[in-house]
This record gives sequence, C-alpha cells and structure tokens, in this order.
Amino acid sequence: MGLTTEMAAFVTFAVGIAMVRGYIVLSVSVTIVMILILSTKPKLHDCVKTIEPSELYYGIIFLIISAVMLPCYLIVVMTNALVKEGIFTFFIGTRKAWNLLTMCGIIVAGGVLGILFF
Repeated sequence: MGLTTEMAAFVTFAVGIAMVRGYIVLSVSVTIVMILILSTKPKLHDCVKTIEPSELYYGIIFLIISAVMLPCYLIVVMTNALVKEGIFTFFIGTRKAWNLLTMCGIIVAGGVLGILFF
C-alpha cells in the first residue's frame, strides 16, 4: 500500500463521520474532489516528476509570503490607520498604540529578512 491508499481511507472515514453528523453537501463535495484527484493520479505523478527543486523552493516561499507576511502587513497598515485616526489611542493610549505598531513592524521586517537571507 502506498500513501494514496491511506489518505483515501482517512478521507473516506472523515466523509462518513461528516455524513452521519448531517454535513451532506460537504460530504458529497469532498467525495467528488477525492474522485477527481484519484482519477488523475497518473497525470499528477508525471507532473510532480517534472518539478525542479528550485521551483518547489520558490513555491514554498510564495506560500509563506501569502500566508504569514501578508496578514502581518495588513495588521501594521490597520494599526497605523487606527493610531492616526485616534481610535486606538482612545482605548489604550498613544504610547501603547505606537509600541504595538512598532512591534508589528519589527515582526514584518524580521519575516522579510528571514525570507531574503535564509
């Protein structure tokens, strides 16, 4: 047995639990997606064999930027807007608001430097 068999068995078990709990639309949707993925398994294997390590590396970096850095950037932008508008300063004070903004900026800068140099 390969990894595909175990994953298909796990997904089938999870779909069964979802069906019993009443999530019928979700269960049918996951089953359809699973059937599509399993039916294209040989084509997927051929596609994976053509991926070079550098492409995989840059794909992972893109996912890190999308999932980690973008939300941090949005937090900094939103915090900056709230500090300038005075909403944050009303609740926590000006000094704490700027400290929070600085901390978010350091987190974003650290993430960018980590991605660039490591």
